[in-house]
Amino acid sequence: METGLPFMTKRFNNILDKSLENNDLKESYLSIQISLDGFSFAVYDSRLEKYLAWSHFTLELPQKTPEKLLEALEEIYRENNLLNHSYKKVVVVHQNNLSCLVPNCYFEEAHMKKYLEQTVKVLPNDFISYDPLKNTPTNVVYIPFVNLNNFFFSKYGTFEFYHASSIIIDQFIKKHKADKEPKMFVNVSGTHIEILVLKEGCLTFYNSFETTTANDFLYYTLFAMEQLNLDPEILETVLLGTLTEKSEAFTLAYKYIRNLRLYSEENPKLTNAFKSLPKQSNFALFHLFS
Repeated sequence: METGLPFMTKRFNNILDKSLENNDLKESYLSIQISLDGFSFAVYDSRLEKYLAWSHFTLELPQKTPEKLLEALEEIYRENNLLNHSYKKVVVVHQNNLSCLVPNCYFEEAHMKKYLEQTVKVLPNDFISYDPLKNTPTNVVYIPFVNLNNFFFSKYGTFEFYHASSIIIDQFIKKHKADKEPKMFVNVSGTHIEILVLKEGCLTFYNSFETTTANDFLYYTLFAMEQLNLDPEILETVLLGTLTEKSEAFTLAYKYIRNLRLYSEENPKLTNAFKSLPKQSNFALFHLFS
């Protein structure tokens, strides 16, 4: 479904499990992922340990600002009943490039602004937060969209929030801590890509980039390999997010990266209703409660 509004266009996709019809949602969690390119949410039943609903909106904003994003979000909330329920737990994931990684040995909460200023522009009134990673001695320091956090608080009261990179890094270290050979993971969401490399179960590289073309995607991926002296003919490279094998970026990358594939691991927390959803999509959103 596509609806036109004065300030944006929304393309809407959703999945609803049949069991949702008789579910009062009292024991359910709501997970939300928000970026300047899109908005997604999922409903998770904590008793069944299954996701029962998912919706995604691709946003085209006239100006990619938190203010315009909030306008889009308010419109989405007016049109979607599931978002206006009361939930046992609400978790919000911020996806943006306003972040950096700081090892525990160098981290001091009082210096978070200084860390970020090395890589991103920090405004005087920006609110800065951090996520201590569970599976590596590192913190993700970042700027969440505070106006959106205020909006979510007005809707749900207390909620948890994280940066998307925190979920992705922790989950992949957990899943691949026994692997000996290096692996690269590239997560794509709209124009935003994140690249992380694991070796012997440890994080050796993480960075995020903004891309507009398939050539940009290839450049940053090969650049990361070159910096780490990794051979694109050999390195196992796994793609997540919005890419498919028919994507121009995938086709181009395969000419140079021979051991390239889409993420294909089954998620036991998804019901049969999600069979049509590509396994490589929505990784952070569907791994918040594992």
